Amino acid sequence: MRPFVSDLRRHPADAVRVVLGLALFGLSAIPVGKEEVPTLEADAFRFFNDLPDFLFAVIWPVMQLGNVVMVPVLVAVAMAFRRPRMGLDLLLAGGISYVMAKVAKGYFERGRPDVFLDGVHLRGAPAEGLGFVSGHAALSVALITAAAPWLGRRGRRLAWGAALLVLASRVYVGAHLPLDVVGGAALGWTIGAAVHLVLGAPAPRLSTEAAGRVLRTMGYAVASVSPVPGDGHHFLVVTNGGERLHVTAVSREHRDTDLLHRGWRRLLSRWVRERAEFASPRQQVDHRAALALLARNAGVRVPEVVAVGTFGNGAGVVVGRHVDGERLPLIGPDRVRAVLPDLWRQVARLHGARIAHGDLRASNVIVDDGGAWLLDFTAATAGAEEVRLTQDVAELVASLTELVGAEEAVASARAALGADALAPLLPFFERARVSGESREVRRTRAEVLAVLSNECSRT
Repeated sequence: MRPFVSDLRRHPADAVRVVLGLALFGLSAIPVGKEEVPTLEADAFRFFNDLPDFLFAVIWPVMQLGNVVMVPVLVAVAMAFRRPRMGLDLLLAGGISYVMAKVAKGYFERGRPDVFLDGVHLRGAPAEGLGFVSGHAALSVALITAAAPWLGRRGRRLAWGAALLVLASRVYVGAHLPLDVVGGAALGWTIGAAVHLVLGAPAPRLSTEAAGRVLRTMGYAVASVSPVPGDGHHFLVVTNGGERLHVTAVSREHRDTDLLHRGWRRLLSRWVRERAEFASPRQQVDHRAALALLARNAGVRVPEVVAVGTFGNGAGVVVGRHVDGERLPLIGPDRVRAVLPDLWRQVARLHGARIAHGDLRASNVIVDDGGAWLLDFTAATAGAEEVRLTQDVAELVASLTELVGAEEAVASARAALGADALAPLLPFFERARVSGESREVRRTRAEVLAVLSNECSRT
């Protein structure tokens, strides 16, 4: 039984891929002409085309990944492995890329390399038709982009390695100039990402059965496992002795750790957060446990972490004591108002220890009869700079604004932290439209700014 099952979700990284793919396609098309080949492109063509002839026997089979016949073949393979949604993604990405490559060829009307250059080494059956873009490049990259979220890390690496060979092979056999394959790859990348953007891509989560098996291998006598409503990575486990545990699983395949997504967040945000989720799962769970223990030592009300571990292909798991309470957004405005002083006391203790939570939203606060508990230290930072601490306050004020309004949210922060803590919040809300701040900060920007400006003008 596979430990992880998948939900289908749209992910912002696919929108980034679409934008970057279109930009790359446009840039590759700018130098393309019908009369001549740029010198740099001609030199790059000679480098690959002049490679030894014996490589052809190795390259030719891989090159067939860009053949349109591979579309029904790969769809059939996906169906054989009971992955109908993967088959649909492959069918759409492959079919659309094949058609769009034909459209691009007709529009640009660029010839094959032997039309422009002398001494071209033609290997295999001579290519017919026009050059820009390479249909093999577009088709192979579209198929691999569509398949990538369904594959494991090793499978993705092998697939992308094969795609690079397809691109190089089309130049090696003399069928295309370098810009032809670059434009084709950009077109295929755009189409594959667009399919995921429209239909969603798999987001892995641990199954309840697998969660039970993992806990048993860690020495726990598990009586029952039930998912905690949310993102599918949290479970309530009851042991045979009646102990109630909260288990969080971290997958190696989580798309938030995608290199492109991380790069986009860094580019977008003025205040870059070094989030632990960008590390390996084992590093994530170790970081989360260590920061939670530091916060508990500082007197912050944080659920006790009792174990961390890894399983499967390196996925991580954190086991903590279950807190029998309710998430802050679910308890109603009156109870929120009642718990605000205690919540801000926990934040003050956390920041007094120079620990920034990194994701201090209402959904990461749980309330029981004893008061407020802070959850999820995945993005926390020890020895945090002042800007990180202020960012925590800004996020909590924004999140509380959605529950009790901006005036009460700002007033509660002022009562707990002092009037001097309000002025540094202004830049976070002023730049929220263009920075990488949380959705809560962006949604409440205007309302909170009005209250903050009024408060700061009186001090």
